[in-house]
Amino acid sequence: MAIWQYTIEIIPRGALSDLGTSGFITLDDYNNFDFWGNFDLGIEFFDSLTAGLERSRSWSDEIILYGDSESTCIRFFLEESKISGIDVRIDFRYNYSEILNSVIEFCHLNGFVILDNLEILGLNSTFIVHHIEKSEQFITYKRLFGDPI
Repeated sequence: MAIWQYTIEIIPRGALSDLGTSGFITLDDYNNFDFWGNFDLGIEFFDSLTAGLERSRSWSDEIILYGDSESTCIRFFLEESKISGIDVRIDFRYNYSEILNSVIEFCHLNGFVILDNLEILGLNSTFIVHHIEKSEQFITYKRLFGDPI
């Protein structure tokens, strides 16, 4: 991941019920719980999420990539041809509000949540932008390169 990127994950809200949590996930649960085990969704289910990004070639056959891996992108991780994880990389160098709002709307409409460093984030763009801007990644970028966009 480049210094100008920030990564968040998308997980099914139903997995949190299975896990019995709603705000934070323990590191042990994160490493050992299969968030996608009860959710067998094809990649086409996510068409509205990936609509603004072009499908790109990934370095791995087990990753479906939309967008540019060195900029803003959405990655679908596969195990045995089944989705086992989704993350979104946001590029600070460009206006990322459109992709962020698209992710939030998709999550609202389809029963997903956004996870960042074991914390489940509220599906609110102002909250998430603030969360990103107070992150080590963003602060380091800003210190080295100045204010993005």
